[in-house]
Amino acid sequence: MKVLITGAAGFIGTALCRSLEQAGHDIVAVSRGPVRPAAGRIEWMPFDLAQPGARLPAVGGIDAIVYLAQSRDYRRFPERALDIFQVNVAALLMTLDWAREHGVRRLVYASTANVYQASRKPLSEGGRLHPESFYGQTKLMGEQLVQAYAGHMYCVVLRLFSVYGPGQTGMLVPDLIERVRTRTPIHVQGTLGLQLTPAFVTDVAACIEGALHVTGAHGLEIMNVGGPGALSIREIGEAIGGALGIEPVFQSVPGPEPPGYMSDNTQLRARLGFEPAIRFDEGIRRTVHVS
Repeated sequence: MKVLITGAAGFIGTALCRSLEQAGHDIVAVSRGPVRPAAGRIEWMPFDLAQPGARLPAVGGIDAIVYLAQSRDYRRFPERALDIFQVNVAALLMTLDWAREHGVRRLVYASTANVYQASRKPLSEGGRLHPESFYGQTKLMGEQLVQAYAGHMYCVVLRLFSVYGPGQTGMLVPDLIERVRTRTPIHVQGTLGLQLTPAFVTDVAACIEGALHVTGAHGLEIMNVGGPGALSIREIGEAIGGALGIEPVFQSVPGPEPPGYMSDNTQLRARLGFEPAIRFDEGIRRTVHVS
């Protein structure tokens, strides 16, 4: 299979390129970064999806597209709202139409748990959609665009829950690792704090690879991708402390236990025959040893 990946140089993209190459697939890796030489089965394509009106050049023989790209400034709303919208919505629309024109048979779109309304119970794909951030709103717009093109190719939307792993920056788990290392207090609302289902990056890459092979000619499927168990912020901090050999510092924040983002992976198991298996204690050991 020949797969075009947007956001290929990013955190998840790097793991996915490695996984697909090892499985014998050919990859066209799209990245806004500097030109890289072709290596193995990976051909790098420099392209900036943040440029309005930009269109992917012609590439022959693409069987599937994985859309992982997202704005680098996804947290900077409203200052960088146009960049966020361009990458998460406008460039996705361009990619979908490019795929239609070039006869691409399959597209996998990386969405986020942030499209849901936070809950104290595990979230299934039928859960209420109520994104609280501009980023989450643009990802939900992206899902709607993918749905509109599902009559032209087989589309899979993966809603990713709290992905983490070695080399990640600027996200919750690396922030908590740094707090434990520097003994900076971790804020916990209620007794345990926010509940999450962190998913290790190689498990996520394996799920994306599985989605490239799920049967179907046209249509849309949506699947949650979360880790194998729910953990609170306090439990995550304690696991990080155990991996580092440092006692974490917690600071209580007044208020009830907050709703969180816990994945129900039932649909993932049913359709892909796979469920992320790397438990957080193992994943965090792998992460902190190279952070």
